[in-house]
Amino acid sequence: LNNFANKPLYISRQSLGSQEILMNLGAYVKRVQLACISEPCEGNLPVKNCSDNFIIFQEGENKVSSEENCIYILSSPDNEIKVSDAFLYKILGVN
Repeated sequence: LNNFANKPLYISRQSLGSQEILMNLGAYVKRVQLACISEPCEGNLPVKNCSDNFIIFQEGENKVSSEENCIYILSSPDNEIKVSDAFLYKILGVN
């Protein structure tokens, strides 16, 4: 959780999973902004990389992984909230 405290948080898309994370981490981060991980980027959003606190949502097998300051939340659309909750449980220390 200290990795997010008082720092900007970037997310790759607005979704039910990102809303779940923002509802729980919003009070700890400096600000939240949509961003892209690569070009081309729709909507004139900034392009960020893993040196920034970046949560990237992608479709895939249900899992959470990290690389530098990037958190990858892979899930099917139906399981995005469950996988987002698993990430939150881990960083908040809930067993």
